[in-house]
Amino acid sequence: MDMKYFNPNTLPLATRSLLLASVVLSLLSIVLPTEYLALIPGSSLFYFWTFVTAGLWESNPVSLLINCTGLALGGRYFENQWGLRGFVKYVVIVNVGAYFGVFLAIAFEYAITMDSSWL
Repeated sequence: MDMKYFNPNTLPLATRSLLLASVVLSLLSIVLPTEYLALIPGSSLFYFWTFVTAGLWESNPVSLLINCTGLALGGRYFENQWGLRGFVKYVVIVNVGAYFGVFLAIAFEYAITMDSSWL
């Protein structure tokens, strides 16, 4: 196997930045409450940045390792194909879109059941 895939200096800029953000956000979860980083429907309207941070934050080291591996391998390919702006747009649209959809689904479920456990 070619070792260039494991050299962080060969990673494109956006991929390196997203990896760093993922590690930093995961380490911040040690000192910050979860609702500041994760999507929690009852508080996400007040902490609107969680629609962006939830896609990069991981709650345990194993999922962080899996996330970083997938991001390094996939990010290298997609950023080289689409360019920096195209890759960043893709990541933002996928993360914000997915978590906004989850937020709407949970809000809809709450509106139907009026069960506060959904919040």
